[in-house]
Formats: sequence, structure tokens, C-alpha cells
Amino acid sequence: MKNLTRRLVLLAAGVAVAASTFALPPAFAQDADKPFAGKTFRLIVPHSAGRGLDSYARMIAPYIVKHSGAEGIQVENMVGAASVIGNNAMWSSAPDGLTMSFTAMPSVILADLSGNEGVQYKIDEITYLGRSSSQPRLFLVGKNSTIKSAEELKTLDRPFIYPVQGTDEDFYIINTFADAIGLKLALVTGYEGASDSNLSVFNGDTDGVLLAPSTAAAIIEAGDFVPLMSMTSERLPAYPDVPAVTEIAGSDNAALNAMIAVLSLDRGFLAPPGMDEATTAALRKVMDAVHTDPELIAQAEKVRLPIMYENGADVEAKIDAIYKASDVVVPALETARKRLE
Repeated sequence: MKNLTRRLVLLAAGVAVAASTFALPPAFAQDADKPFAGKTFRLIVPHSAGRGLDSYARMIAPYIVKHSGAEGIQVENMVGAASVIGNNAMWSSAPDGLTMSFTAMPSVILADLSGNEGVQYKIDEITYLGRSSSQPRLFLVGKNSTIKSAEELKTLDRPFIYPVQGTDEDFYIINTFADAIGLKLALVTGYEGASDSNLSVFNGDTDGVLLAPSTAAAIIEAGDFVPLMSMTSERLPAYPDVPAVTEIAGSDNAALNAMIAVLSLDRGFLAPPGMDEATTAALRKVMDAVHTDPELIAQAEKVRLPIMYENGADVEAKIDAIYKASDVVVPALETARKRLE
């Protein structure tokens, strides 16, 4: 028990980083051939320092300086309202290419589509610079759970007890899945972070959680948790025996398919609306170079923060498709929120 608690705490805590400004030697910063020579970027991270998203942002930040020729980049944690405060600040910044945010794009998308009153941005107007990583979700139960397969969820004779950390992407997709197969949910609120909710599953207080594979690997390998399915349209290569959610719920549920597309976007860079084409193209070119830099890729593998890059234009196309599907997504979000009332 003590070892499990320690593993869960370490998974949630990440690695704290004190530095907030990254710069290269003058030889780089003064390179006139670089599009942002002599400038300083502002990178807003709307998430807690030392957690997964912050670790990604600070790992990548020096490479943005390297490939842009900028003088430096200031990383600023701006926490609050499930990333809304920080992304609002990004949205209202000048579209000069010098301010961006690194965030969980599913949270950004769903906060807008769900009608969150605090949201100032519009997902179809944000400038998308690229996705750094895609962390699909595994649906897990504790090792002592009586639920042994995802198929059993279709005939479960009681509500499935789920720990709620907030109305984030995990909350919405578990609700959308439940609606697709007729599973009743008992949502328990008040959990603060992964370690808290994971421990509730291990203790048998709740039934299951959604976790990224990189986060779940250690507790699966230890035998503490069992994956029932992946919240993806296809099985994950690392878990070939674990069915995809579409195998359980079917592949023709429009709301569930849209939620799967939302989850696939995950961690990426956003910039304010109204950015001119030349600046957008220059920043996307920087991101292309950053995310294909062999040094960054090697560093990311070493610290287990994998790079799974998708360029800004492709991300924008996915956002457009999700936005067009809002007529099926929004009712699903509204249904999920009402369960908390």
C-alpha cells in the first residue's frame, strides 16, 4: 500500500523546474536570418508548475529559441479555471507571434463547446501551431475489481462509480461512452488530481479511471490496475490485447467519434487569433524544426515525454471538423454536465 501511494504521488507530481526563462548564446539570438531574431517569446502554460504539461513546455522551450533565432523565451505558469484563465490571456494578446500557450487542447475545445461562461476564446479562430504529443486514454479498474472486461459494462447491474476531478476531457468522454452503451454512472466529485482518484480506485471506493498510457504504465506493470479498453478507434500497439472503445460501443456513434477526435489532439501550441499568414507560416515552420530536432527527440525519450508531432495546418483541419460536428457534441456535453447538478 505504501509503495502504491508513493507511485501515484510521483506520477501526479512530475518534476519541478525552477527556471522560467530560456535563452541561447548571443551568436544564436543575433542571427539575422532567423524570423524572430532579437525577440523574446512569452509562453503561457495554463497548468501547475512541475506537472506533465509544464514539463513538456519547459523541455521544448529552449528548442523554440534554437530554431527561431529569438533572444529568449519566458515560460509563465498561469493556473486557474481548468486552463481557461491562461488561454484567455493568450487569446487577448497581440497577434505578433511572440505570445503563445502550451496546453491540453481537448480542455480548450470542450470548454468552448460546453458554453463555459468564463471562456473568451473561440476554437475556430485560435491560431494552431502544432501538436507536440498525443496521449490517448486507457480505461482502467483496480486489480480487485469484479469487472473483468469492457463487455461486462454493457450488462452491469449497478451504476459504475467514477471519481470526478473536474469537467475536463476525461469527464466528458466517460459520460459519452456511458450514454453510447447505456451504462449508468455514479459520479463522485471532490477528487484533486490523479493520485487522489487513482487511490480511490485502488481502495475500492470508486470503480475506474482514465489515464494516459505513459502515466498508467507503472501501475499496470505493478499489477495494481487492469486496462479494460482504450478510448481510441483502434487498439494501441503497446496494448494489443486491450480492445478499443469502438469495439465495445460501435463505430457509428457520432458523439463518441467526435470525442475520440478531440482526445487525439492533446498537448500543443496555440496562438492568438488574427495572426497574419506570414507570421503563422514562420511559427509553424519553427515548430516543424523543433519537433523533428534529433536532440529534442532523444531527450524526450530519455525522460519519457514522447514527441508525437502533428503540424499546425493538420491540427486546424481537425478543429474545423470537430467544430462542424458541434451539433452532436454539444448535447452530449450538456447531458454530462447535468449529471453533476
